[in-house]
Amino acid sequence: MSRYYYDFRDIFRAPRIALHGKNIFIQLKNLIIGYVGYAVLAYAALAVDGVDLSFAWDVHFIFPIGALGLVTIPGIIVWLVGLHWFIIWMLRGNLAVSRSAFEEIRGNLFFTSREARMYVKQKKGVLIRAYAGVVGFVLFMIVLGLIAGAIGRIPFVGELTFGAFYAFPYFILALFSVLIVFLFTTFVLTGPAVVGIKGEDTLTALFDGFTMVTSRPLRWSIYTGASVVIAKVCTFVLLYFSYRALQFTNLTTGVFMGEKGKLVFESACEKIPFSSPVMKFLSYLYPGSSIGINLYDLGAFHPAEGIMSVAIHLAMISICLVLLFVIAYFINTIVVGQVIAFIDIRRQTHDDSLAELPEDEMWDDFKLEEKKGETTSADAGLSQGA
Repeated sequence: MSRYYYDFRDIFRAPRIALHGKNIFIQLKNLIIGYVGYAVLAYAALAVDGVDLSFAWDVHFIFPIGALGLVTIPGIIVWLVGLHWFIIWMLRGNLAVSRSAFEEIRGNLFFTSREARMYVKQKKGVLIRAYAGVVGFVLFMIVLGLIAGAIGRIPFVGELTFGAFYAFPYFILALFSVLIVFLFTTFVLTGPAVVGIKGEDTLTALFDGFTMVTSRPLRWSIYTGASVVIAKVCTFVLLYFSYRALQFTNLTTGVFMGEKGKLVFESACEKIPFSSPVMKFLSYLYPGSSIGINLYDLGAFHPAEGIMSVAIHLAMISICLVLLFVIAYFINTIVVGQVIAFIDIRRQTHDDSLAELPEDEMWDDFKLEEKKGETTSADAGLSQGA
């Protein structure tokens, strides 16, 4: 079994753990469920906005992503619900991967995807409530700002109130809100790792997630930055080999299929939005780099009907699964990086190694302190006896 150091050196193991079949399967499943729900709600938002659905289908097809051009508040609200649906399912996948990665770091190489799924079923409420609590607080601060703006519309009194209270409490509350929004963003990263390792109650998850960032901000930033860079490079390599594998598949099948296979593949790729920010980010070694994979060359429009049209759509779904596999690997690498970071930061701040603790001692910090206190008392007694 590979030896773990429980420090920064372990971050280079993240790509290997992230690529495990069970971790990819877990993430893929949750991303698909999350995206399907988002897509349905995105089209519902367009319908609420008054857009003709047949026209929207012609424009977006099964990829209602990016700027949808929503203008009404109800439509935007429905779209936001869909966005949070996707985020919640992605967090569920991250939670399962975090638990799976933690079990491997602990030495449990036989932890299965079914056990990860059961753990998520047991602990998902902690993660979702913590996420909802942060979102609710941000919304509350926004409402306070709107109320302040409404008061400012009152003639004479409004202008005076706005000027007199601009520094305090308006600015102070706004500064506090910005900090909470920042912590909310970091909790999307730290939350699954914290719950996947400790899995206590909602308040503890929020506290541990925020403390992970605030207690060792430089160390956490280095871990996070390193995991993103490693994920980016490794994902680019994976995408490159996937790209070559697609070309190899076309080359071998084209021996007997001829132009028919080429037509199906190019027409399928033509329907996939390779121009999306996600695909642009993943298909180049680094932003602004000339080293990249030109995915646009894969697609070309060919008119097709009947069984050929069905084959094109099936091929498109298959290619999308390949791309989603690459995206899942990128997410998994960052998730595993957060697990490694939490183990190290916890060792720094609490002087314990979570990966080496017995199962019954891991969940209660008070037991750890009590055990340390008993050990200290026993040592003192032995010293006096000696």
